[in-house]
Amino acid sequence: MSQDHTPHRNIALLTQYFHPEVAATAQLHTDLAIGLQDKGWNVKVFTGQPAYQQKDRQPTYEIHNGVKIRRFYNPGISRRKIIGRLFNAAIVALLMTLHLVTRKRPDIALVDSTTPFLPLVAYILKILRGWKYVFLVEDVYPEIAINLGYIHDNGFLSITWGFFNKLVYKNAERVIALGPRMRELLIRKLPEGETEDKVAVIHNWCDGESILPRSNNDNWFRQNLDLTDKTVVLYSGNMGASHDLESVLKSASKLLHVKGIGFVFIGDGAKRARIESMAKELRLTNFFLLPYQERSILPYSITCGDISIITLEPGMEGLSVPSKLYSSLAAGQVVIAIMGEKSEVVDVIQEYRCGIRVPPGDENQLTHIIQDLHNDPVKLQDMKRNARDCFEKYFTMSKAIQSYEKILSNAMK
Repeated sequence: MSQDHTPHRNIALLTQYFHPEVAATAQLHTDLAIGLQDKGWNVKVFTGQPAYQQKDRQPTYEIHNGVKIRRFYNPGISRRKIIGRLFNAAIVALLMTLHLVTRKRPDIALVDSTTPFLPLVAYILKILRGWKYVFLVEDVYPEIAINLGYIHDNGFLSITWGFFNKLVYKNAERVIALGPRMRELLIRKLPEGETEDKVAVIHNWCDGESILPRSNNDNWFRQNLDLTDKTVVLYSGNMGASHDLESVLKSASKLLHVKGIGFVFIGDGAKRARIESMAKELRLTNFFLLPYQERSILPYSITCGDISIITLEPGMEGLSVPSKLYSSLAAGQVVIAIMGEKSEVVDVIQEYRCGIRVPPGDENQLTHIIQDLHNDPVKLQDMKRNARDCFEKYFTMSKAIQSYEKILSNAMK
């Protein structure tokens, strides 16, 4: 563990999701906080009580691997409805603001876009207490909410949201995008007078030391599902309302006659009940539906597939970068991207020949690709090796944390 004892490197991380949440965002934020702490930063995390799996209440104050955590009350209203999620987030943000406005300011704050309210917390603290902050844009709002039909383009909410976003962008020391396409979009959103140098790209990552390719005989999770001798198609993560998962189940139905192919869905979300019902209707004997797994199990659950499914709603290209791309690459899995052409995921898998794009709703093409990979094990293995090689070259956790250190250090000046 390398230590940098440079003084005055106190950072506050403002995020809705953190340890022990199982969502990918929470795991990434936990990795980042611990990584910075290990490099000599004094990290304090301000977050809400867990809500993803209705976990038991966690301590208000806790130290996790050296990182100080302060958790705020979360009403815990069901996340399956957007109103519930927004209400939870608003309460956490309000309590966080009231707490931090009277506290000593850090040298720098990092705030993410996991809720629409947290960036406003950072902006308020900037105005009232002179905080410096870096804005990490993980999802571009209000565009995502507009594309998903939650709010109207040019409506009151979208205009108001856009107005406050401009204040957040203008007052941030730096803005971080998750990929080049997102960066291009954010540059166009910057207020007048801001230069494109304000927006940097730092890709998300995965812990490549725990998530790594495993042979079929070296994965007890896969063995427990009796899938050792099969080609496994895996979807692991949030089963959101906007994700085209129906095409995967229809493909599983078309491949019922192929005994050597299995499908595994792991996670939860607004569409889980629909997936469970559809699997019963189609009588899918080649399909497993499992809940989110504890982090200690992830090195085996995430790596139990040969093929990883990643979905993105049409129109969301550049607005969001699915974090499961990085765990899929780390696991050495062929990525099937069910999405439009102009996305970060498609750019990566096409350049490094580790995946194939399928248009949303095209279960026939999806079926053909899965069967082709199953019938050509040499091609399958070559693409799996390409995936891991791509990960090690560009998307390791150490590379990402080094980039964050550079951005945060410069923002403090």
